[in-house]
Amino acid sequence: MTFSLDTTYHTLMIDELEVLKSKNLDFRKYIKRCWKMNDTTPEIETHFRKMIMMKSGQERLKMGFAMFKLARKQVVASIRWNSPDVDVKEIRRKLFLRFYGQDFSQEDQEKILIHLNL
Repeated sequence: MTFSLDTTYHTLMIDELEVLKSKNLDFRKYIKRCWKMNDTTPEIETHFRKMIMMKSGQERLKMGFAMFKLARKQVVASIRWNSPDVDVKEIRRKLFLRFYGQDFSQEDQEKILIHLNL
């Protein structure tokens, strides 16, 4: 497994993360820009892509749904672990925010949560 930190941004990254945190902003997008991990050789990546593309569209879609279902279960488990007394409505709210929160402004998030009765 190889990890690489873009050293050009390293010093700035630490300072900027502190600013982002202090403003309660989501800094995951910033981290993705600076931090990269790749443990797959190009040959293996090409081979894997060929294997996936040999499957039918229906099979790939089923795989995507299965991965989403697993991710959802993991997030629900995390929410319950961190908040053992959480109710179903709060789980749904936290699920929405965890999966889609960074895709919407704070104002839009509130509108969507109201519409979903969360």
